[in-house]
Amino acid sequence: MKQKRIVFDSDGYRLVGILHMPDKPTDKVIVMAHGFTVTKDEAGLFVRAANAFNENGWAAFRFDFRGCGESKADFKDTTVETEAADLNHAIEFVETQGYKNIGLLGASFGGAVCIYGWSPKIRTMVLWNPVTDLYETFVDLSWFRHKTLTAENIREIETTGLTMITKKDGSKFNIGKKIWEEFKTMKLDKHMKRITCPTLFLHGDKDTKVPFSQTERNYKLIKNSELVKIEGSEHGFHGDASEKKVIDASLAWFRKYL
Repeated sequence: MKQKRIVFDSDGYRLVGILHMPDKPTDKVIVMAHGFTVTKDEAGLFVRAANAFNENGWAAFRFDFRGCGESKADFKDTTVETEAADLNHAIEFVETQGYKNIGLLGASFGGAVCIYGWSPKIRTMVLWNPVTDLYETFVDLSWFRHKTLTAENIREIETTGLTMITKKDGSKFNIGKKIWEEFKTMKLDKHMKRITCPTLFLHGDKDTKVPFSQTERNYKLIKNSELVKIEGSEHGFHGDASEKKVIDASLAWFRKYL
């Protein structure tokens, strides 16, 4: 197995990704979309999943959305639409490398981006703890509004159009007015209804960031879909047992549909 650092363009932004290539040539690739304000590593989970995909004969491409990780930009300009554009430019890149059979893997907010940016060229999707209701997740739920995004932050973004958030690890990022308006008004229902490829939802029933009930309520909006509950798992599938269940289920799905 080999890895190659990739730099590609998305609307004038320089994005960075890692292409994982199996030992034998393949035309099958899984493009991986990370969550909100994190990176292409997803705390190591995406790295381990990409290696598992390689071991099963598929290529994998994980990349940083603009304003995240190695992809330089100001996060204040990030929106669902810009991340969908980044995703589609990543797909265009893997097509230039000869990959014809493309699967998507979206984690958390990356799941919302996969839903919004889906195109018929995608053969199948696997979504991990995905956001399917932007308002519920980012505006209404206490984990975000009251623990990360304070009342003062909300007043600031509503008046000046910009607020800075400090994460638990000490890193900082700006939330701009455009994405805040998307959180409040954008509905993903119509985007889910247009998806025709087989789609697997994997969601922890102890998720306190994106509730399991959200996926349970919405996954059937995609006609050809299945939901697997990961019992006892928090957001991010922490712990070896949960991680193994999620990666194994993803492998089984991609073997069937990719």
